Amino acid sequence: GGFRPIGLIPWLPRIWMRARREIATHWERTHDRPYLYAGPAKGADVAAWKQAARAEHAVKCQLVYGIVLLDLVKAFERIRHGYLLEQAIVHAYPLWLLRRSLATYRLVRVVRIGNAISHKVQACRGITAGSGFATTEMRLAILTPLDRAHAEHPTVVSTAFVDDIACELASREEALLQHLVGFVLMVCEALE
Repeated sequence: GGFRPIGLIPWLPRIWMRARREIATHWERTHDRPYLYAGPAKGADVAAWKQAARAEHAVKCQLVYGIVLLDLVKAFERIRHGYLLEQAIVHAYPLWLLRRSLATYRLVRVVRIGNAISHKVQACRGITAGSGFATTEMRLAILTPLDRAHAEHPTVVSTAFVDDIACELASREEALLQHLVGFVLMVCEALE
């Protein structure tokens, strides 16, 4: 229910994005992580089945199992372009590709809700959900926070599917509280 923004990208940038998609796909393959889903043999259903199996295994081993589900609200709309640039430099994402993509997002446009149409506006943050590079750029945005949280709390298993992140751990109660909560707080603070 409610309204969800949909960016209608002009045909020329859409063709350009489709023609350059392989470059983004190559970057994704070279920067893959075990926690990243939304790829070959890594759909949301695969992630859910693995989570269920880990939960059942924890019960069999008489461990405490905890899972925290993070849904990054308005994640695509809130990403700062400067942050994407910082992350592109850190993770060797092709800067020329990001520059063109951000230029497309910053094209002058109008907002329409029903029959009401706004004056011309220009976006200064956010990525357009549905664009040729949106999911790759979302992946770029979450790599550093998740990598850092994993380095600090290596026992936590996370699953990132575009803008949904699950963090889980099966252990003794004290370790679960320390590491699962610590992991989630690190990710939340970084993404804020």
